[in-house]
Order: sequence, then structure tokens, then C-alpha cells
Amino acid sequence: MKKSLIALALAFGFVAAGHAQDATPTSPAAIPAPLQLAIQGGMKVENKFDAAGGLTGWILSQGVGKYLVAYTPPGGEVVLAGMLRNAKGEDLTKQYLDKYAPKPDYDKFWSRLESTQTINEGAQGSAAKSVIYAFMDPNCIYCHFAWKALQPYEKVGLQVRWVPVAILGGNSPGQAAALLTSKDPVAAFAEHQRTWDPKKNQVGITPLASIPMSAKKTLDANSSLMVELGVSGTPGIFYKDAKGKVQKVDGMPGLRDLPGITGLPEQAITDPELQRFRR
Repeated sequence: MKKSLIALALAFGFVAAGHAQDATPTSPAAIPAPLQLAIQGGMKVENKFDAAGGLTGWILSQGVGKYLVAYTPPGGEVVLAGMLRNAKGEDLTKQYLDKYAPKPDYDKFWSRLESTQTINEGAQGSAAKSVIYAFMDPNCIYCHFAWKALQPYEKVGLQVRWVPVAILGGNSPGQAAALLTSKDPVAAFAEHQRTWDPKKNQVGITPLASIPMSAKKTLDANSSLMVELGVSGTPGIFYKDAKGKVQKVDGMPGLRDLPGITGLPEQAITDPELQRFRR
């Protein structure tokens, strides 16, 4: 049953939440048995509140910034997860997330990101007006799109610190290791992005047949940090907003979001492949 509950939660998905309000504190003894199983499976109860229809709502988390709303009826013998709507068709689950889910604090992770082995592309030294971090897999198509979209911003002062991971299998571990151990990782990364084209069976950088232990440790550490930060896939981008707060973007950002992410004026992006991200 524990696996079924966790699978149910994953099926409905965790989402990042915004501002939270206080709800009823919950002692372990007050948590219904089905949710106790979720806790044993690695989830954490963040909040409890009165939901519509006589249900009790629960905010569950698994990883930083990943939240799920679950509901229990009186008696707490079963648990429900998913979208709850009222008679007006309003998405109450989203409203509950906005109201009761904690706002993730990524600020404490910035120093951790600074200590990772990264590929620092774009503006260097005093020319860098803005710095962002991006978890990337060498075979991630959306990482490739993000790389292309960020090139104009790099020309006007952006430094992108790419954090290599190898989550897609295949050539990814060997290629990520090749990037990390290259004599010039920045040049190697740029060449990989320019030549990588899965439609033409062009793999980009040649993967290492044997991965050095130092590179393996780096990739393992990067992957662990990615999980700890609640990054659900690549690219996973972290940046400081105008108030200096660290924010996260999962996946390829919209082109209109790039000025806010980079802290730089909007740049012209004419690449036809990227126009679908103009949202």
C-alpha cells in the first residue's frame, strides 16, 4: 500500500508553491494511517487545514519546493490526491497550495551551488553583470534550447554556470565526464552544443569509455544536489531575483521570462527552433 500511495502522489505530481499561510499544527499521532505510510516512504507533512466538503487537507512534501495536496474524509481511513473543484469549477487544490504550502527557501543553497564544479560560460570576471546556475545533461534537448536562448544574454554580461549531471543514461555519463575533464571545459561545452544533433545522429563530444573517479564523484555530487533542490528535470535553473532572493525554474523557460531570470534587458532571439517558447 505504501508504494501505491507514493505512486498515486507522483501520478498527480508535486508542484512548486508560493506564499504560505499558517494552518493547524499537526502532531505525528494525529496523522491518519494512510498518510503515515506516505511519511515512511519519504514524504513529510507540512500543513493540515480544513478543506471543502468536510474533508481535511494535508500539504505533503518530498524535496525542496515540491508539494502535493492530499485529502482525508472524516475517520481518515482513506487518502485522496488530485484536483479538487467546487461547484463553480474553481481549482481548490491550487488555491490550497498557494495558501498553505511553505514557500521554499533556496537562499541557503546558493553557497552550495557556488562550491560545485561548473562550466562557466559567457561573461567572465568584472564583465559578468549577472550569474545563473543551470543543471544540464549533455543529451537533454531542452538544455540545448536553453543554451541557444541564453547566448544573446551572455554577450551582454550574463555568466551561466552549467552544472553537469548524467540522468538520461546512454552516452550522458561519458560525455559529462569528458566535459568535466577537458583541458578547456567552456570550449568543449560550446563545441558539444554546436555539433550535437540527435536528428542527424551527431552525438557531440566523444564520451569517455572509462570515467575517472574524480569525475564520477563530481557527477554524483551534482545529481545529489539536484535531487535535494527538488529539481524535477533538466535544465534546472537557479538565479537571484531583483530582491536578491534565489529562485528556481524547472525546464526550458519562456523567452519572455529570460530578462527576469538574467537581470538583463530583453535580447532579440530569432532562432526558429526557439519561437515555440515565446510564451
